[in-house]
Amino acid sequence: MKKNWVFDGQEQQKIHKYRKEFLEHLLRSLFNGPMLKTALDAGCGIGFFANYLSSLGLRVTAFDGRGGNVEEARVRYPQVEFHISDVEDLSIRELGSFDLVLCFGLIYHLENPFRAIRNLHDVTAKILIIESMITPSLSPVATLVNESQGDDQGLRYDAFIPSEACLIKMLYHAGFPEVYKTIQLPDHEDFRKTVSHQRRRTVLVASKVALQSALLQCIAEPEPQRPDLWEKKLTRFINVAYGVLLPIVRTIFHRFLFQFPWPIRLPWGGWWIAWNDVMGKHIRLHENFEQEEQSFLLRFFKPGMVALDVGAHQGLYTLLASRKVGVKGQVIAFEPSPRELRRLRWNLALNRCRNVHIEPFAVSNTEKTAELFVCLGQETGCNSLRPPAVSEPVRKVQVTTTTLDSYLQRNGINKVDFIKLDAEGAELEVLQGAIGLLRTSRPVILCELADIRTEPWGYRSVEIYNFLEERNYQWFSVMAGGKLQSSEKTSHPENLIAVPKEKLSELAGYITK
Repeated sequence: MKKNWVFDGQEQQKIHKYRKEFLEHLLRSLFNGPMLKTALDAGCGIGFFANYLSSLGLRVTAFDGRGGNVEEARVRYPQVEFHISDVEDLSIRELGSFDLVLCFGLIYHLENPFRAIRNLHDVTAKILIIESMITPSLSPVATLVNESQGDDQGLRYDAFIPSEACLIKMLYHAGFPEVYKTIQLPDHEDFRKTVSHQRRRTVLVASKVALQSALLQCIAEPEPQRPDLWEKKLTRFINVAYGVLLPIVRTIFHRFLFQFPWPIRLPWGGWWIAWNDVMGKHIRLHENFEQEEQSFLLRFFKPGMVALDVGAHQGLYTLLASRKVGVKGQVIAFEPSPRELRRLRWNLALNRCRNVHIEPFAVSNTEKTAELFVCLGQETGCNSLRPPAVSEPVRKVQVTTTTLDSYLQRNGINKVDFIKLDAEGAELEVLQGAIGLLRTSRPVILCELADIRTEPWGYRSVEIYNFLEERNYQWFSVMAGGKLQSSEKTSHPENLIAVPKEKLSELAGYITK
């Protein structure tokens, strides 16, 4: 007697139809990118998508945890190589490595979805496409459910359904350098929010190669709001009310509010005291203040890294680095202006940063006493060891300068992974005082290049470009989503990333052609 397969049911066929139409559209864009020759269908059921991939001319392997499903798939699609395997088991790695891995309708049936994603990472040579049900939450969480028994369910009937943020975070931590959301989703009610329910499903693309497709949007790793997990309900209510009411208050009274410091929640989760200065206004109004640079660093920083923030100002990049490098990492923030130093300390205290060392030095190519010109108006980011090109009044304060090489040697720091360099024209002198560091640690450098800042020092910003280029660095502009694009010498002001050429392979996933 012929078995009635659940996969052949009306509802299953309906969602298969919409997922297939979506996949056709997505794969057409990807075939124009990296060459795809082999494919793996993980959790293939009775072979619907394995057969579709085979029809595209790909050499397809597929597996499912249920022997009955695999037997039926072999009968229906004999041209495909089918296996009985459990995605949560390390043995799937024995299947080999595949240009394209498809995982549709599987992750949310698993007892250990993170283990499965790690295994899928190991068998993915280029691209992994995941379609999954999701827990409706903006936080990286998962919901434990008890499933009914059936051929289209999990093997153990206890499953964690991750949120979309959780899936993205797991993909990054499994080792994928790039994770993308799709601009569009399948045209099925499960993939959209309706009057009766939240969006139930998502599609994500994780890649080991850079992808260029109008259908994909690179997304940064979500930040967990860990302290919020233990907040009392009243505190949570106050925070939610604050987040709702503040934009309204800011819109009506922003001219008044700008006269006072105001705490702002940053997109990646940190808190920032916004003052009545240029930078504070940008952040209060949620304008694009160096969002591309922040997107790159949110993905670049790893636990245990050592970062230097030269010209830390009030600590925006210091806070970001502190959060990402973790308790085993270290951030050293150099800020000579007494006013900015005080505000930096407040921001660090507000965010409970315990891995940051603050140094009140101006960084240069010599150690001496010097005069710092502090801007008294809204251009607080233009403080410099030379009279800055601003129209507002300045005052002079005495500061001590140091070099990076001498500071690191005195403090026994032998490794630096990253430098943010924004010294208002002193960038070349800072690098001249870091010859040993550039020769040994070879850090990645985010540097401001702007003639308006360097001209009071008697040189053009292109000399910074040449200085690092001569030391085997390659320069990149930072694009939307934190992607890097090779940058030629330019005269317009810009924050650029300098990468040691021997480390380009480590950042290959960030670089667009």
